[in-house]
Amino acid sequence: MAPNSHRSDLPHKKALTLEAFAKRVGFASATVSYVLNGKAAKMKIAAATVEKIQTAAKRCGFRPNAIARSLRRQRSDTIGVITGSLDLSWTQRIIDGMQPVLDKAGLTAFIAIHRWNEAYEQRELRHLLERQVDAIITQPLPTNGPFYSQLIEANDAPLLLLGDSLPEWPQFNAVSWDSGPAAEAVVSHLIARGSQRIAFLGAQYATVMTQARYLGYCRQLEKAGMAVDRRYVKWQPSGAPARPALEDLLKVKPAPDAIFVMNDALALQTLEFFSEIGLRVPEQIAVASMGDLPFSGTGLINLTTAREPCEELGAAAAEGIIELLQNPTASCNRLITCVDLKLRNSTRSSP
Repeated sequence: MAPNSHRSDLPHKKALTLEAFAKRVGFASATVSYVLNGKAAKMKIAAATVEKIQTAAKRCGFRPNAIARSLRRQRSDTIGVITGSLDLSWTQRIIDGMQPVLDKAGLTAFIAIHRWNEAYEQRELRHLLERQVDAIITQPLPTNGPFYSQLIEANDAPLLLLGDSLPEWPQFNAVSWDSGPAAEAVVSHLIARGSQRIAFLGAQYATVMTQARYLGYCRQLEKAGMAVDRRYVKWQPSGAPARPALEDLLKVKPAPDAIFVMNDALALQTLEFFSEIGLRVPEQIAVASMGDLPFSGTGLINLTTAREPCEELGAAAAEGIIELLQNPTASCNRLITCVDLKLRNSTRSSP
């Protein structure tokens, strides 16, 4: 091939149309369409006819034109899913929960990321709608609340929010985890083990998750009669390593004797940093988190963490968006409650 050749210069084989395929197999176009779109039983088409059409379709590799079909039905059978990052096991577990439900309904998910950036999320929402997805599920950013309202008013595609729960957004369709009680359980465990100076390390993302877990931390300290000392609250800048925030935290006097980390990914960085500087966990400082991601129960120091019901959230979100597609006037507000604390070596000494 010459260096300047392009694939567009190559001859293209013309796609076989439904009408041409129907003529080839000797049946009406409507009959072929019913068979290949899974409606043979409903239309009471003979089994022998179904077998003949399906065999011929497999032999010549014929499939109905999805774009043309979607135009006729005013449906694309696609769902947009926007998440903060593809780097996190959280996203994989959410998708694992969604996929079987979407597959059963004949729906395909298009994945996009907003990297916890307000403008990025708005852009991805617009792009997905331009691509005619039937509905959108997004991991919400609190600052985009007004934009969600505008989007819902201007478009027919249902929008469903997915993540931790905050009571300020009752007007939106949402599937959420009430993570506040789980955050409180983590802090309660640290208090019960005798910790007096409990720090909080959060990611500086403008997400519902960040707010919900921090508020749970504050509530439990207040319930125990312990003031929230702002010196012990540190925020890791978006995308930055946790080390600078942890170094600042350890400069506080007296030093914290426990730390509640917002999620397992940050907690792993925390454990690695403490190991590097020779700070003994949990003897000198206990570490607890939220998530229970696959790596959390492995390693020399197993992480105490509250399990996040990711697969359940994903499945419930898929079920909710299907309900909204079937009944556009319906609403979906599902709150999943789960407090499942995994006690491991990062908050207790090995026996």
